[in-house]
Amino acid sequence: MKVVETTAKTIEEAIDIALVELNASREEVEIKVIKRGKSGLLGFGNEQAKVKVEKVSDVPENIQLAYEILRNFLEYLDSPMKITTKIIENGNGSAIQDRSIYEDANIFARALFEQGDLDKRDYETYCTLYESMIGYLNPPTLMIFLKRSVPKLLERIKLRGRDYEQAIPVDYLTKLNGYYNDWYESYDLGKSLIVETDDLDFLENDDHFERLVKRIHDTIDQQEMFFHY
Repeated sequence: MKVVETTAKTIEEAIDIALVELNASREEVEIKVIKRGKSGLLGFGNEQAKVKVEKVSDVPENIQLAYEILRNFLEYLDSPMKITTKIIENGNGSAIQDRSIYEDANIFARALFEQGDLDKRDYETYCTLYESMIGYLNPPTLMIFLKRSVPKLLERIKLRGRDYEQAIPVDYLTKLNGYYNDWYESYDLGKSLIVETDDLDFLENDDHFERLVKRIHDTIDQQEMFFHY
C-alpha cells in the first residue's frame, strides 16, 4: 500500500493533492489529518494543513492473509511466488521470470505432495490460495518452454557445477520433466512458445540465442499460439 503526506492551505486542498499523487479516488484511500492549519494574523503565524493519505489495497483481506500464509510456505518452494505477490500488492507491474507461480502450483507443489514432503491439508490449502491469487493476475504475455530431454538436463546440471544440484535423483528429475510436459500441453492462458533445446546452446552459440530472441519477438507480434523449432 502506498502512503503520501501532503500540505496545503486547507485540509481539502491537501487531500486533493494526495489523491492526484496516488492516482486514487476518496473511496480508495484512508485519510488522517496531521495538522488542521491556521491562517494567523496579518500574514503572521500561518500554518499549512497536513494530511497523511494511504491508498488501500484493492486485494481483499482474505487474499492479503493468504500472502502471509504463503510466505511461510515458501520454505518448500522458490522465488516465483514472492515475485508474484509483489506484483499483486503493487498493482500494475512487469516481470520476466525463469519460473512462474503457475509452475509452483502445477509442478513443484504437486511433486512435493506426491513424494510425501507436503501433507494433504497443506497441499489443498496451497491449491486453494493459488486459485484465489491467479484471479488477480493478468496472464503472461508469453509463456516460453525451453524443452530438454532428461539426459541433456543431466549434462547441463553437471556442466553448471552447483553442488546441491548434483545430488538430484534421476527419478525426481524425470518426474518433474513429465509434469512440465503434461502441464504445458494443456496450457491455455495465452500465447506460448515451445522450443526444443537438445541441440541448442544459448551460452556458447550467439546464433542460437539470436534465433530464440527472434522467435519470441515474432510470437508476441503474431496470432499463432505455438511455434516449434
